[in-house]
Amino acid sequence: MRCAPRALASVKTGKPTAREIQRALERGNVWVADAVARELPRPLSLEDALKLTHLYAEKESPKYEAAAMKWLRRYLEESRPRSRTSRSGREPPEAAPLGGLGEIAVSGAWRVPVSP
Repeated sequence: MRCAPRALASVKTGKPTAREIQRALERGNVWVADAVARELPRPLSLEDALKLTHLYAEKESPKYEAAAMKWLRRYLEESRPRSRTSRSGREPPEAAPLGGLGEIAVSGAWRVPVSP
């Protein structure tokens, strides 16, 4: 019996591939997505990390809150402009607007109003 090449992707190298996380996220399989994400040789892309966070929320996983905070921290860190001239005494460049999800998260628009 012959296996499909895709099925052997992680068997050949012994490590999961980015395609496997994509497949697990598309299928909504939180258990496989979580396991593959932990075994990948490098961190998930920001987009895949957000998809995994969303999947945690959909499945009401206890990992959701920590994953959401980690994603937001990473988003803000990766979108923060870096100043190469800070030691020279010149002013750092203007911060670029966050836009998209970062704008919503930082502005607090995601908060649910509490009734008095």
